[in-house]
Amino acid sequence: MRDMTYWKCVEEECEDQTIYRFKGLCRSCTTYELGEPKNTVNRVKVDEKGTVLAQVEKVSMRAVTLQDYKTFRRSQKRLTNKQHQALVQAHQHTHNENDGRHAHLSEECCDSETCEHKEQTLDTIGESINTEEE
Repeated sequence: MRDMTYWKCVEEECEDQTIYRFKGLCRSCTTYELGEPKNTVNRVKVDEKGTVLAQVEKVSMRAVTLQDYKTFRRSQKRLTNKQHQALVQAHQHTHNENDGRHAHLSEECCDSETCEHKEQTLDTIGESINTEEE
């Protein structure tokens, strides 16, 4: 079954609140001069209860040309090899997990005896509350 489209004038001072099944002009809001419409007022698409439906703007589509493609490709910033290697190292650094607790800039930190991270322990939620209650 095909959905019906309904139309209605939504001007503020419109006397005609009827919902029509055709678009057309609102006869009470359109002004005429010598039988010709001078100031036209179109009806707006509504649902069957009279609620105005959202208007979808048409996007003008045009064919993508070879020149458009080249311009787009030239405008894209590409990383140099050094920038790419730095990005890869930064990614590895952020995803590097030593002992499952922390990540370091250098591996020498955990090998030394003065590393503060080795002394830290992670408490589970229940352990920290039990020690304070006692």
